[in-house]
Amino acid sequence: MSVTALYLLHKKEFEPIVRPKDYVAILTPQAKWVYGRVVYVEPIHPQIKNLGSISAANTTSYPTHRGTEELEEMEVGKNEFAQYRLLPLDDVMLEVYLPAAISRFNLKAGPTKISVRSPEHFAEIFVYEDNVPTIKYYAVLFRDLDNARIMFYGYRFVFEPLTTPPKEFTVIPATGVAPRST
Repeated sequence: MSVTALYLLHKKEFEPIVRPKDYVAILTPQAKWVYGRVVYVEPIHPQIKNLGSISAANTTSYPTHRGTEELEEMEVGKNEFAQYRLLPLDDVMLEVYLPAAISRFNLKAGPTKISVRSPEHFAEIFVYEDNVPTIKYYAVLFRDLDNARIMFYGYRFVFEPLTTPPKEFTVIPATGVAPRST
């Protein structure tokens, strides 16, 4: 069975989640719903951000936290959202937070990390306007790394806001949800 239909997150084939004239409901990092009708979609070509050199991991706290960075390069304009895939190009691990206090890709024990070994389609996130993710990055090698590069690419969507929810819409998860305890 082929998984090529729209409205499905984390597909192997990377396609825009919606098309022009589709209706969306965006869950924002402020925990508010924004409704809209998509009027324009365009690709965002691969962008590379270098986090710089990072020192080697240590055995007492592995993987070893080496920094935190807000990804302001992912910002889009007013009444816009973006669908991204985020991938490390070098041997580092990433935790993604959106908003900065809520991690993405959670288990009950805490956030999981994206690495160069992660399936590409598992690292899909959405950004609403200037509400960009924050990443924590970790050293995994027991030697210094000259460059810690990450790449992101995706789609930019321009929408016209609606004052009332449409009958049918695609939910755009532009925020994380805190893990629930039992």
